[in-house]
Amino acid sequence: MEDCRTALQLEQTNVKALAHLGKAQQGLKDYEAAVTTYQEILKIDEKYEKMVAGGYPRISGASIGNTGTISGSQSPVIVGPSAVIITYNKLSEEREITGFQGPGTADNLQKELDFENKFRDWLKQIGEGNVLAMEYLLRFYCSRSMQAAGLTLDHIREMQGDEEELQRFARLLLWESSSEELATKLVRPTRVNCKNNEDLKSLSYYLQHVTPPLEGTHFYLDVRKQELTLLRGILLSDSMESAGLIYVDYHLSEQEEEGLSLLEETLGVVDEQDRAQLGIVVKTKSWFDVGRVSHSFFRMQKQIGKLSVDIDQRSPDEVVNLLKALEGCRLDWLTMYGTNLHARVGDVSHISSSLTILHLSACRLVDDDVKDLISILPAGHGLESLSLSDNAFSLDVVRALTHHLRGLPKLHLLWLCNISLPPELVGQVVSQDLPHLKEIEEGEFEA
Repeated sequence: MEDCRTALQLEQTNVKALAHLGKAQQGLKDYEAAVTTYQEILKIDEKYEKMVAGGYPRISGASIGNTGTISGSQSPVIVGPSAVIITYNKLSEEREITGFQGPGTADNLQKELDFENKFRDWLKQIGEGNVLAMEYLLRFYCSRSMQAAGLTLDHIREMQGDEEELQRFARLLLWESSSEELATKLVRPTRVNCKNNEDLKSLSYYLQHVTPPLEGTHFYLDVRKQELTLLRGILLSDSMESAGLIYVDYHLSEQEEEGLSLLEETLGVVDEQDRAQLGIVVKTKSWFDVGRVSHSFFRMQKQIGKLSVDIDQRSPDEVVNLLKALEGCRLDWLTMYGTNLHARVGDVSHISSSLTILHLSACRLVDDDVKDLISILPAGHGLESLSLSDNAFSLDVVRALTHHLRGLPKLHLLWLCNISLPPELVGQVVSQDLPHLKEIEEGEFEA
């Protein structure tokens, strides 16, 4: 929002900035501010009418009544908890917001039936292809009307598409509705993926009301320091007692302080050690104290099943120092991107014996580095997944690599994308030496 306001200070008619600002205001439920923002867009040019108008029914409380329109069209505008009435002034030929239609009430059965019929008809226009684009509008409806929430959740449950994403969206709508009775309308998930704070909050709400507890469901949770209390509540939920895998990606913040200690304490509530897996994500600006991170790893390996580290664009010295400090630690996954490891691959040997996943993408690797890599992955090694994408190798070295990988019996994933060779040649070499791996995408091979 601050970026939008800065852009508007430089150019008051920056429609793109206004549109992003309005969307952000809606997301924060500052609807009156959003109305003002959209009004500014309409003042700039008539051609932006579609940006604030669409074929949406007006919801007000639990009823649908008459709608405001733009320039005589039948397109009402929804930007807040009340219907925004936009009229067209023929004398001045300007659109203006003339007021708000306040919340109505469903005072008889006919109004309820009218609402249900109109809302069902509108929902028919929403399918797998556009449902996620309607997120803020649908969330608004569900927060205002339990009836709308129930109809929307029924509609989403019948959709065919990305099941995991649709279930995530349904949990958001349930959370917005604050209606525990509607939890039964959600499909019981087999896999849950939470990428942000709202995903975690909506999952927490769902777990409080789903019955019986989820059994065998796998959870993949991205968490930051400020969300550790929320994570603890999720892990302690009765609905998680029979859960399957619980994988937590913990993103180190710029000012971590005691976050790692709290993380250790939080993960300690998981009763079965093998169910919990932890990945530490180190980004460009993350706080990164090699000593404290490595000490936490050694402590946490005793209380969880698998450990991994994901490092993005850090200095070679930082990375090498961490690898040395982790020698003797049972590290399962190592993923690095954008870190210069040329002539430093040999340092991976400090933790290579336990690795099942090794991804070294865009690490400025060349032929000599592949030779070093081969030396630290002896025949019979348990590596399951290897990525060397976005580096530069000769065809002879790729042949040497794939020939060596034949001795790794568990390898079932290999990425060799954008390695300065024609993809068809790479595919031929892999198919010759590793025929059990099939190319599913250009440069991506899977058993």
